[in-house]
Amino acid sequence: MTSCKFLNEIIRGDCLEVMKGIPDKSINLILTDPPFFMPAQHYQSRISWGRCWGDLSILGTFFYDLCQEYKRILVDNGHLMIFCNDESYPVFYPVAYGYWGFTRALVWNKTRVGLGKIFRHQYEFILWASNKGAKVNNDGKLHSNILSYSPTLTKDRQHPVEKPVGLLKELISVVTNEKDVVLDNFVGGGSTLLACKEMNRNFIGIEINPEYCKIAEERLAQGVL
Repeated sequence: MTSCKFLNEIIRGDCLEVMKGIPDKSINLILTDPPFFMPAQHYQSRISWGRCWGDLSILGTFFYDLCQEYKRILVDNGHLMIFCNDESYPVFYPVAYGYWGFTRALVWNKTRVGLGKIFRHQYEFILWASNKGAKVNNDGKLHSNILSYSPTLTKDRQHPVEKPVGLLKELISVVTNEKDVVLDNFVGGGSTLLACKEMNRNFIGIEINPEYCKIAEERLAQGVL
């Protein structure tokens, strides 16, 4: 177990700054859901201008900075699991590919269609990265790389993009053991931390929005914090 002073706490602040206080090789799993939307369209003209891969440089630089800290604080046999969509995955993947020897895509099937036109959204990607030979739990179950969990109903959400706890618990169960340390540096409504609590994992949470910090703390209020 890490001796990090942040263990089983939610820290309010910028995650890149807060992570500097986390010791090297002290986190077993990073499981998080960052803002992965595309940068704003900045061409204002009556003429149609072609898109360029450089338009995505803001998002790519953001993820590169994250991965520098992720690589430092993850144990050698630890894992990174990060939610993204079909547009951000191609930006995130090359960065992770350069840092870890194993990179794969998992698919969260939401089991029903959502927003969109014609072919509506029904899934998100989970970018999974680790060093080759990183530990996984052989629990005797067959885990598909397509994980089917219904999303939390909008009226029941504590956060706009809240993930179902069952989905998070399956991810956590495969790559960690009890008392391992899980980092979520974009806590939101706290679902990942709640899953850790229910599975007897230690956690570190980071969230910049004070309202979401309060929501997450209330969900974890039964003696953990």
